[in-house]
Amino acid sequence: MTPFFYLDQYFQKYGRKEPEAMNHIPATFARGCPELSFFQYLPSDPAYFHRFTVGMDLIEKNTPASGIYDFSWLVDKAKVEASREPEPGRAVFVDVGGGRGQAIVAIHNEFPDLPIERFVLQDRQETVDAVVAGGHPLLQKVQKMGIDFHQEQPVKGRYLPIFSLLPSSLQPLRACIPSSLSLFLCGIVGERYM
Repeated sequence: MTPFFYLDQYFQKYGRKEPEAMNHIPATFARGCPELSFFQYLPSDPAYFHRFTVGMDLIEKNTPASGIYDFSWLVDKAKVEASREPEPGRAVFVDVGGGRGQAIVAIHNEFPDLPIERFVLQDRQETVDAVVAGGHPLLQKVQKMGIDFHQEQPVKGRYLPIFSLLPSSLQPLRACIPSSLSLFLCGIVGERYM
C-alpha cells in the first residue's frame, strides 16, 4: 500500500508513464531509495521482506501448476528421445521465475516419467541459492540457473517454457520467447510497480 500513497509525487517527478527500468519505480521511490530496484531494496527491510514472502507463498499455493494440462505427449516424446540418444536431450521444461521449484515438483509428481534431470529452474541468483540450500530431494536433480529476466533466454531448444511468478512487467517474456514457441503460463505475471 505504501507506493499507492506516493503515486502523485512519483508521477510529478517521472511523468504518467510506465517505468522504463528496474529502478526508479513507485515501490522504491515511496521508500526513499528510487535508485534501487525492488529486489535490491527488499533485503534492507526485514518486515517488508517477510510480508512479501508470505504474499508470494499465498499466491503460489492458490495457483495450481498441475492438474490443468496433460503433459503425457511430452512424456512420450522424452521416452522416444531417450531411446535414441545416450546423452539426455534438450530441456523438457524451463521454469522461468520458478521460485522454489513448486511448479516443477507439482508437474513431476503428476507426470513422474518426465526426466527430472531435464527440467531447468530459473530465477534470480539469490532465489536459486535458497533452493540449493533447501535440499529438496527432487530439486537436487533439476538444473538450476540464476538469470536476469531482462536478458535473452539462455536455454535454447527447450520443449516448453513455464512462466511462474514473474514480479516484473511483460518485458522479460519478450526476451525469453521466440515467436514460434509454445508457452505454458502458470501463476501470475505481476506488475512492475510492486
